[in-house]
Amino acid sequence: MRYGFLQVAVPLLLIASPSVSAQEASVVPALGILAPKQAEVKIEVPKSGLWRPVQGDFVCADTVSVLDDSGRRIDPVTTDPKKGQYRVRLDGCLRFSAENKGTRLIVRYQYRPRRVAVLPPILGTDYEDALPALHETLNAELERRGFVPASGDDLADAIARVRQASGSNDAELGAETLRALASSLNVAYLLLPALAATDSEVFAGYQSHTWPSTSGRSTHTTATAYNRHYMDVAAGMTCYDGLTGRTVFQQTTTGSKRVRFRQFGPARRDLVRELTTRLLSQWREPPT
Repeated sequence: MRYGFLQVAVPLLLIASPSVSAQEASVVPALGILAPKQAEVKIEVPKSGLWRPVQGDFVCADTVSVLDDSGRRIDPVTTDPKKGQYRVRLDGCLRFSAENKGTRLIVRYQYRPRRVAVLPPILGTDYEDALPALHETLNAELERRGFVPASGDDLADAIARVRQASGSNDAELGAETLRALASSLNVAYLLLPALAATDSEVFAGYQSHTWPSTSGRSTHTTATAYNRHYMDVAAGMTCYDGLTGRTVFQQTTTGSKRVRFRQFGPARRDLVRELTTRLLSQWREPPT
């Protein structure tokens, strides 16, 4: 399948939004950081021994406590952990001993969530029936990763203010516009989803039908051609840094689903949920 729309439309939006470097991101104040929240997560120590907490800004090691399944507190260390110990890295990741692989634990810690805004999606086809699935999935998956999505009303008000300031209803989605939106909303990131789809029909063969004659003494057989219907969807997501207006993530992914009885609507919504979750996982891994 060809998805020329996503290959052309998304890059056009990025002309004025080059990527931001890690060095640049580290020397500017942050937008959209909210008050610390307490998290409690039941985990199973992965094979690697490294567990990454929910996305957000990790507060400090002093806010971390780890308990075993009986409620007994596990001792933290500042060196390589041995069995029954853990070490908190500066980025908030917890390092366990390989001997603790598969151990079930409870992790408590504080993090500062970040506000994000989801911009109106780019649609390459008549896709209004899939928009609720897109927004529901984005909001749920962002919250699961420790983000706080800006409300639709707040976004609409911010867009109106930016348009009023620019004196145009067709302000380009360049770095200056993105910075203005992020500042007005106090968000760390702006997410731009994109969707395109095609419906296809493929000849699958012949299906035989046999029924008795009127007299019941013989049978009649006919062969009817039948086709299989498929829904092909391409989804894209671009993430802009709120402070610089530059691109920090851009990715597309595709999926296909067989459609029965021409039920394209449900198939389209299922694929949108699946692909949106996949894109967010490529940007930010969910908590394990």
